[in-house]
Amino acid sequence: MPMSRNVRNALYGLFLVLLIILLVVLGRNWVLQATIKKAQQKFQGMNQMELSINGTRFVGLAQIHINQILLSNPQTDTLVQIDSLLLQLKIWELFKGTIRLKDLEAKHLTLNYRELATTAEGPSNNRLAAKVSQEEPLNYSRILNRVLKTSFSMIPNRMQLANIQVNYITPEHRMVMECPQWELKNHQMEGRFSISKNGVTLPEFALSGTLDGSRKFIELRCSKMQDSSAIVPIFEPGLGLGMQFDTLQFKIQVAASSANEVTCSGLFGISGLTLTHPKLSQEPVGFRGGSFRFQATVKNHSVEFDSTSVVTFNKLVFSPYLHYQNQPRPRLEVKILPFGIQAGDLLSSLPDGLFTSFRGMEINGALKYNAQINIPLDDPDSLRAVSEVTNRGIAIQRFGTASLTQLNDTFTYQVYKDGRNTRSIFVGPGNPCFVGLDQVSPYLKNAVITSEDGGFFYHKGFDQEAIKHAIADNLKKGRFARGGSTITMQLVKNVFLTQQKTISRKMEEWMMVWLIENLNLTTKERMFEVYLNVIEWGPNIYGICEASEFYFDKSPMELTLNESIFLASIIPSPTRYKYTFDKEGNIRDFYFAFHRFLIETMLKREQITSEDTLNLLPDFELKGLAREFVSQTDSSPTDSTLREEPLELD
Repeated sequence: MPMSRNVRNALYGLFLVLLIILLVVLGRNWVLQATIKKAQQKFQGMNQMELSINGTRFVGLAQIHINQILLSNPQTDTLVQIDSLLLQLKIWELFKGTIRLKDLEAKHLTLNYRELATTAEGPSNNRLAAKVSQEEPLNYSRILNRVLKTSFSMIPNRMQLANIQVNYITPEHRMVMECPQWELKNHQMEGRFSISKNGVTLPEFALSGTLDGSRKFIELRCSKMQDSSAIVPIFEPGLGLGMQFDTLQFKIQVAASSANEVTCSGLFGISGLTLTHPKLSQEPVGFRGGSFRFQATVKNHSVEFDSTSVVTFNKLVFSPYLHYQNQPRPRLEVKILPFGIQAGDLLSSLPDGLFTSFRGMEINGALKYNAQINIPLDDPDSLRAVSEVTNRGIAIQRFGTASLTQLNDTFTYQVYKDGRNTRSIFVGPGNPCFVGLDQVSPYLKNAVITSEDGGFFYHKGFDQEAIKHAIADNLKKGRFARGGSTITMQLVKNVFLTQQKTISRKMEEWMMVWLIENLNLTTKERMFEVYLNVIEWGPNIYGICEASEFYFDKSPMELTLNESIFLASIIPSPTRYKYTFDKEGNIRDFYFAFHRFLIETMLKREQITSEDTLNLLPDFELKGLAREFVSQTDSSPTDSTLREEPLELD
């Protein structure tokens, strides 16, 4: 009896499937070896790396067993070593021409990073790095899509890793992270790890979460398994940053993706965080808890965190906005949307170890804040920036460790050098060298105001234009070269704070300045008077009385216009005044530009008249003890008109 058409088609189909399976079985070793060879060639082209794969064989139809994998670099020895790797492939995906993992087991996985000593030519360690073409800007959505597609597609149904060790070795440190076991099953993962530094082992941490490639969802949770105050040295060797925490959480959900756009949402949260770094604060800085919930959109040439994102830090809650693009012009825009908070809640939300001068302060009222900055990165000078704080009935009930009204009375100013108290200066009529504003030459007062803070009598402690110029200058130089300080900031730093160049000191300075200026705790005239009496003006020379005598052997009221401009010029770096002169005592050329700038600005502001500048040359004679200190060398500073003390956070 002849076979029906349906039966024949079924048999043909079965034969075709069996033939494909046979071809896969017969050709799989050839495909595997070709894949290995291609991978070896790729790594060989990346900084001359060598990939060695030994003992490769198929077990069953779709299971691969590898005895050993070694990835090495001639300069840094072995980078990766896996003693045993078992891969179970998804058989039906092979028929589609794709490789998908079903199971993965790895034993004795070791990762090594050795940082060699830096030579005069720079670090000798070769690092993997993507070279970005300057002619063709990066396509962010394409890169992210590629990463997401590869990452999510390679997540197996089950993964088991045993005896993982990560070594980070520098000439000074050896850090080791050990994970005895890490397992992924049904999208849920669990593991634990410990970190040791130079042989000292820290408490263990638990790592858990969810990896779900089909939902494009990742969640990671890391928590301390034991109560300990030990610092986790993850960032210490490279950044000098010590860190400890109770829990960390990261979550990301890809909502939609196309060739030109990827949208996602996520969360980063942390509790019990403590940071230590000499540029951050002299004390450990503690953050009780905080989170960042974000909505992000990545397009071909832009990345955006939209304004529905929320930052929560204790009682402080606000919405940020960030947009970066690299075409048609590179531009960065950052906003903090308007938000309000009770002043007491703000104080209680401040990190421990920062704002130590505010400990014990009691304050009523509220404030509202918003900020925005838009920076064309190819032209930082045209940036636009706004930062606004609105006072809503703020009143101080009790000061903290620093009494911000002490400027209104007599007090003793303590001078510190290199952390040591070197001198005490009484600020008030009881000091024979104390001078009131009416005892100082108008030339000197106007020269200092023009040089240091032209808007002092008009702003509220913050000069927005100076801050914008400082940001632009820092961006162009690629470092913190300028901070935009006002006279109020300089005064607060000298009277209430230390000379430590830390972020915490700068933040305390800003908060004190805002309170003093916006609550009218001290008049502008009194602030300027104290400023002129306490600032450093030379080697152990403090205040205008000592300065006018040291340099010109006269009183502050007798100072001429030229002498006043010279004294204003050395405020940013008073101990280097001698470099204004050559070894014969003549004024150096670089000083002429500063002199001309101040004269022109003071004329424009009608602080001096044209008669004051008639036949005026940048010439004066040192008559005081300063003559003995004039440099006998022929070297001079490269930047003679630095208007601001660098924050020096590099």
